[in-house]
Amino acid sequence: MLASYFLFALVTTTSGSPLHYSRRASNTTTLSLFDSLTTTCDLDQSRIPSVANFSSSLPAPDGQRLRYVAVGRGIQNYTCDSSTTAATPAAIGAIATLYNANCILKNYPSMIDNIPDILLQFSIHSTKGDIIASDAPNILGHHRFGDSTTAVFDLNTASHEYGQVIAHKAGSMNAPSNSPLGQVPSINGAVAWLYLLSSADSTADITSVYRTHTAGGSPPATCKGQKSGVLSVEYAALYWFFSR
Repeated sequence: MLASYFLFALVTTTSGSPLHYSRRASNTTTLSLFDSLTTTCDLDQSRIPSVANFSSSLPAPDGQRLRYVAVGRGIQNYTCDSSTTAATPAAIGAIATLYNANCILKNYPSMIDNIPDILLQFSIHSTKGDIIASDAPNILGHHRFGDSTTAVFDLNTASHEYGQVIAHKAGSMNAPSNSPLGQVPSINGAVAWLYLLSSADSTADITSVYRTHTAGGSPPATCKGQKSGVLSVEYAALYWFFSR
């Protein structure tokens, strides 16, 4: 179901234009996009418009090769130590499914920046890690946190074993002001763009990871009215995996 919505959204979306969702698309276009969602493309020779112009606030991926680009869709988790305006939500990690978007980047580069916003339109209705369709054919892996500062990207699935990336934040910047703010009622802004470095504990051949083009994910400004326990906010983002 999600893949169908995703396809129809993509075929009616162009870079810089409003998002319009339609089920009216030619069979040729739909099949071509379906192939892009379910196959693996070598990115060595592909155009990488977004990565080439990240921001002066994040280190450039000089001397590195793009291995994978993924769309992450999941939840950002926070906690509140009280329900007053004096308390602010504290980040405790995230859970997301990573969808392989290599072929979308290679074949439809003008669409890649819009995908997080498109996917955020479809609620995952989950806070327990069963994010969207766990059996989708184009899953690159899953994202979680080992602790509040250690990001884990598990790139092992039933169809491939690419290893795990254990990474720590090495740089960040605020999401651009025109980033998608989030789902109703959690329209609190987009989470930051990140630059993460892989640690010696990683088993995947990945040296760095960027999180860009974030949509949603930010908590409310204060904990006023929040219940005890975990506060989950849905988000989507692009993840870029580089190696030497």
